Formats: sequence, structure tokens, C-alpha cells
Amino acid sequence: MSFRSSRQNAMQQKYYKKGIDVEGMKRGREDQNWSLRKQKRNLALSKRRNISGEDSAPPNIKDNPKVEDLPRFAKEIRSSDPSTQFDAIYCVRSLLSASENPPIEQIISLGIARDLITILSYSEDPSIQYQCAWALTNIACGTNEQTNALLDYGAVPAFISILNGNYDEAVKDQAIWALGNIAADSTPFRDFILHQNVLDTLVQIISQTKGRLQVTGTWCVANLCRGKPEPSFDITKQIIPALLSLLRSDTREQVKGDACWAIAHLSGSSSAERISYLFDSGLTDCIIPLLRDSSVTIHTPAVRVVGNIASGDDNFTEQMVNAGTLPLLADLFEQTSNDNLAREICWTLSNIAAGSKMQTQRVLEENALIETLFSRAETLSISVKREIAWIVTNICSGGTAEQVYSIVQHGAIDLFSDFLSVPDQNLVLIVLEGLENIFASGDNIRELSGSTNPYMSHLESSGGLTKLNQLAEQTQPPLLGRILQFIDQYDVDDEMEEEYLIPRIDSNRQ
Repeated sequence: MSFRSSRQNAMQQKYYKKGIDVEGMKRGREDQNWSLRKQKRNLALSKRRNISGEDSAPPNIKDNPKVEDLPRFAKEIRSSDPSTQFDAIYCVRSLLSASENPPIEQIISLGIARDLITILSYSEDPSIQYQCAWALTNIACGTNEQTNALLDYGAVPAFISILNGNYDEAVKDQAIWALGNIAADSTPFRDFILHQNVLDTLVQIISQTKGRLQVTGTWCVANLCRGKPEPSFDITKQIIPALLSLLRSDTREQVKGDACWAIAHLSGSSSAERISYLFDSGLTDCIIPLLRDSSVTIHTPAVRVVGNIASGDDNFTEQMVNAGTLPLLADLFEQTSNDNLAREICWTLSNIAAGSKMQTQRVLEENALIETLFSRAETLSISVKREIAWIVTNICSGGTAEQVYSIVQHGAIDLFSDFLSVPDQNLVLIVLEGLENIFASGDNIRELSGSTNPYMSHLESSGGLTKLNQLAEQTQPPLLGRILQFIDQYDVDDEMEEEYLIPRIDSNRQ
């Protein structure tokens, strides 16, 4: 007699998996542990406040500016005397740069932000222009409402006018910086900037200049390419040749890293048109050398690009695999101690493993990679463990019986049994899906041979049955339902009931 109560049977039916969604095996960055809820925080992190630019205090200023002096500074900024005006602007900018909690709200409410934009537009003094642009850059690091005030006052056209005009390099640098901060605040602000035709100017800046203008310009472009929903590809595709050119060049690491992040953002769509355009523009020849680079600053966005490609059409994935990405990813994973990079690599591999059977086989043929994944799994973070579990689960979901057998021989069931001890429900759910896939393949063998499921004894000897028993006693839905489903579907319950004495679940348990 089965140990299940009627409530358990109902629960098992409720959480029964209807079938494998092959298309769903490939996961974009916003799926599972890559949550969309992080997007707003990530956008905010892409803002940069200028704390220490090229600056020295004017001789008239003896003491550090104080927030309580802001009303006086507001009056002096409107002075017709250039020296008085400059000193007041300098003090406001100093407060925005030096304070842990810059007085952005007070500066906006006193009308200072509006005045700074006006002065920036008409002043011919490079020193005043620079201080105004610097102050506005830091105001753009504020809240969404505070940044929106700058848009209402006409800051974006003023900054773009500086980029197109005959201004000092330091002033242009601050204008680009401010635009990058505004773009990072939200996708509506990003799109507003893009529709001002600013990319034409930025293409010239990142292609024809060196030094800080190129550095800040490339970072700004990356911010203009990021975010969900994606920016209009009709607008952003014009920047791709310039970005790929930077990736081929011997420019500084920071520029290459930001250029690669821009490409990563642009490749994050499932649109075949976008990916095809990137390939036609020479993406493969640019990305492969970056995987051999020595810098994690470049590795992470480069792997993200490969992962984005692998999460889409199998034909594009095949091009990346044929270009030699798998051994390079294997080397990177073995060498890195960076958790984020390890997670990116495993996410990418999980999507390649979810591709065609030929692509699955290519992953399996990287024996050193599989061995390294399994041997390092115990010491890696839970988020990386999840991605490793997805690699195995996807191999077993879309692979042949021989491929399932191969990954089991590498130690997949032992790995899954170890993961059942990790206190993370998402990881356990992935493991259960992987075990279902393995046992489904084993059932096919059992039906053909007339014997038992060949993977049952392996799960028992690895301690997996005991851990499933413990989980069944301790967990709540939906995890409990999935455990009961697995036990019932693959006839594990009789063996577990007899050997491990799984108790009936209290019908009052919620």
C-alpha cells in the first residue's frame, strides 16, 4: 500500500509537471536567479558621482561651504559679477561632491539647478562651464524625481549642445558624464536622450579621441544600450561598428570593458535581427580574443555576450561553439576565483547544453570542464551551484540516452545528492527536475530490458533517497509536491517506504 494520504495525492497532482518545455530550457538573464527586480538597483549602480575632478579652491573661499549657506549661494549665483558667481557655483559644486548626503533636494528647491543649466548655456568662461557641468553631473546621481527635474529644465539639450560645440575637453567630459548618469536612471530617460540623435556625436568621440573623453564616452554609450525594455535597435545599431572597432583595438582595459558591456546589452534580446546584425558586423572575431584576455573586467561582459547568443537560436549558438568558445570557457572557469564570472560561465554553458543534441555532445566532450564543474561545486556559492545544476539538468532533458548515461558516469547523481543537502529551495527544484530527466531515461532502458531502472541503485548508494525522505518530512509546497511526484512517478515510494519508513504526512499539515 502506498504511504500517501488522499491530501498528498491531490498535492502531487497539483504540482505534477506536465512535460518538458524544450524552448524554456534556454534561459535569458532575467530568468530564475537573474531577476528583473534587480534591474532598478543595477541601473542605479551604473551612475557615477564625480568626487574629485580637476579643481582647486578659489582664493576668496577660506572655509568649507556649509549647507545652511545655500540660500546665500542661490542669490550670489544670479550675481552679475563673474567672480562672485563663480565662487557661489564652486561652493554648491563642493557640497555636491564632498557630502555623504549631498543636498540635492535643497539645491533644486532653491532654483539653483535651473540656474546652473542656464549659466552653462550662455557662459563663455570655461571655469564656470566646468563647475556648472560638474555640479549637474552630481545632481543627476540623485533620485528619479531629482533627475527628472534636470530634464524638465532642459539639461539634456544643453549637454548635447556642449558636445557639438567648441568647448574645453574637461567641460565636454562632464557633459558626457551627466548624460550617462541620466541614461542610467531609467529607460524613459535613456530613450529621451537617444531620440536627441546623440549617438552620432558619441560615435565620433569614442572613435576619434583618446584619453578621458573616450573613456567617459564609452561608459555613457554602455548606459544608453542597457535596460529593459531594450532601446530601439534602429537607433542603437549605428554604434555597433564603433564598439566592435574598440574591441579590436589596443585601447585601455576600461574602454574595452565598457564597449563589451554595451555589446552585451545589445545582444540581450532574443531578436534574430539583432543577433544576425552583430554576427554580420564581425562579432565572433571580436569576442573570442577577449575570452583569452587576462582581465576579469573584460571576461565578464565577453562571457555575457556568448551567453546571450547561446540563450537564443541554435544556429547562432552553433557559430559560437564552432569558433572555439567551449575550451576557452573551460579554462576561464578553472582559473577564476570571481563568483560573478563563474556564474556567468555556468549560465552560458547551461544554455549551450540546452541546444541541439550536437551542442549537448560538444559540452560533454569537454571532459576537463565537466570534471572541474563537479569538483569545484562544493566550494562555490549557491547561485553558481544552481547554474551547474542547470547544466546537468539541460543535458539530461534534451540529450540522448547515451548522453544521459555519460553525465551520470561523470558523477551527476552524486552531485545532485550533495545538492539536496543545500538549504535552497530553488536549487532543490532544479535538482528534482534533473533527477526526473535522468530517471525518465532510465525508465526507457528498463522498459526495453525488462529490468529495473539502472539509476535507482545509484541514487540510493549516493544517499539521495535518504535526503529525499528527509526533505519530504521537512518541506512545504511546492517543493513537497515535486518530491512526491518524483517518488510516485518512478516507483521510488515502495523502496523508500520499506527501507526508510517514510511516515504518512499529517493531514493537518499546511
